[in-house]
Amino acid sequence: MDKIKILAIAPYWGMASVMKQVGQNRNDIELTVKLGNYKTCLEVLREEPDYRYDAIVSRGGTAELLRTAASIPVVEIDVSVYDVLRCLKSAQHYLEKFAVVGFSGITECAVQLSAMMQYDFTVCTITAESDIKGELQRLRDQGVELILCDRVSMVNAEELGMNAMFLSSDEASIAAAFDEAVHVCAKYGHFQKQNAALQKLLGVLAPGTSLFTPGGRLIFSNLEQQPGWVGLVEQIQMMLPCLTVGNEPVQRELEWKGELLFLSAFGLEHCGQRCLCIQVRQAQTMPVETGKGVTITHRNEPLFNDVSRVGCAVLVGEIGRRIPAYYQSIWPVLILGETGTGKDTVASILYRNGPFHERMMVTVDCQVLTPRRWKALLSRDSSPFFRTGITIYLRSVDRLENETAEELFRFMEQSNLCQRNRLLFSGVLDRPDIEDEYVLTYLKNHFSTVVLRLPALRQRRQDIPGITALYINQLNMELGKGIIGFASEAMALLQQFGFDGNLAQLSRMMRTLMLTTPGPYIQAEEVRKLIREELPQRSQLLPRGFAAVNLNQSLEAINYDIVRLVLEEEAGNRCRAAKRLDVCRSTVWNMLKRNKES
Repeated sequence: MDKIKILAIAPYWGMASVMKQVGQNRNDIELTVKLGNYKTCLEVLREEPDYRYDAIVSRGGTAELLRTAASIPVVEIDVSVYDVLRCLKSAQHYLEKFAVVGFSGITECAVQLSAMMQYDFTVCTITAESDIKGELQRLRDQGVELILCDRVSMVNAEELGMNAMFLSSDEASIAAAFDEAVHVCAKYGHFQKQNAALQKLLGVLAPGTSLFTPGGRLIFSNLEQQPGWVGLVEQIQMMLPCLTVGNEPVQRELEWKGELLFLSAFGLEHCGQRCLCIQVRQAQTMPVETGKGVTITHRNEPLFNDVSRVGCAVLVGEIGRRIPAYYQSIWPVLILGETGTGKDTVASILYRNGPFHERMMVTVDCQVLTPRRWKALLSRDSSPFFRTGITIYLRSVDRLENETAEELFRFMEQSNLCQRNRLLFSGVLDRPDIEDEYVLTYLKNHFSTVVLRLPALRQRRQDIPGITALYINQLNMELGKGIIGFASEAMALLQQFGFDGNLAQLSRMMRTLMLTTPGPYIQAEEVRKLIREELPQRSQLLPRGFAAVNLNQSLEAINYDIVRLVLEEEAGNRCRAAKRLDVCRSTVWNMLKRNKES
């Protein structure tokens, strides 16, 4: 018997790694593994035409979407009871309300476990992808802050500013899906003939063409062959309702990554049905000039990576409940916080949920722009400052020279920049008097600017268990591991650590711990070792018994820093720290408690 040719499309790297391991142990299949989620899987399908294969194996919403586009069988990887239980154990470290959201394959397991293990959480079964966002909004209104779900629901949750944990599949579930693919191909081998005929029929269409069924399902597209148009077909698919007006051709404009496109829509007969054909061409317009210090972001670009880990951490706890109030504000927002508190990520979240989220966000990095570049931004037609209806993020605005800031503020007032666009600013609180300096003072008192302050991680230690639970879930996906969480002593050590680098430092430490932890729980000794390595390098340059302390703060804060430094050197042991400081243990405990509450 010939080997069954399987195209496995994994929505995350960890699953791709496990797929390859399972495939190496089988002699009945010829396996090709590609990365692709529900947004990119159609691109994978165009790069790997399905007529080359007998079946496709994928998971969740990705598999559902592939079924609408592929001409060969698509087998879905099921979520097992163990998969759901592992995620529930991680979610127990999260202090807020959580819910399991997904199609019946996921929620049936969750209901069984809820009854068996007496877990208290909400279960929401989805019957159609179009229902996901509405159900998530309903759960958010009920006070649910964490969603356990598949990849499709995870993306929707992130767009709504909710935290999410991904329900990953283990090796046994993947092996079972390969078995099912072999069984299906043995019965329905004739399905693989149709795609080649379709490509032959539609390959003669002009470049920049997409064809959709009357119901909006994509039949064919060659848009991805054009440089810079990757992802454009999904944007057009969302615009279909305004491109199907009567039987007459319709033309629309679309701004895409800084360039203006013209869309022409007309009917086309195909396979006995009236389909919608969309042709795209570039318009002659002045694109936004990018380069060093100026970048463009679009909402459909993926957020989740290192930035996403900081992003999900920002949305945990009290600050996470405050941020949504700023989403639809028409006023400029000034985001203030120490280094590593997630200012850039908050700006991205405000943009993605803001009034101009369908158009681009231009980031202007104030600390790298030269005076010559600033002059160009304030005078050239290609400058984002001459656009209307976009989001402009001035990063590290506190680093501007006063003279440059005065020119910028004068331009903002004369051109009504804040009335024409959504403006976001960020400033780094790296010294006590920074807010009293000219730039931040002027911004706070003009343009109806509202201030959003991001707390340092040491001011929100109670959020660390929830933050690390989200980190572990994401890193399990990336690394293909099954770590459940921290041992209780390890978590206590982590909560006592100072985190001068805030969320960025915690994210870096979590990557190290996830790589080096051999078992299902991160142990205290691994945390102690890493804390010693993370102690400030400047302290290592000083003689033994000496440390660098910031004197530009109150006496209480200086004393707290001293206690924290000694406690870190003693690996969190309060008895030894109190003995070195020649104070009672209760004195150490009270100081830590006061600063935690503040």
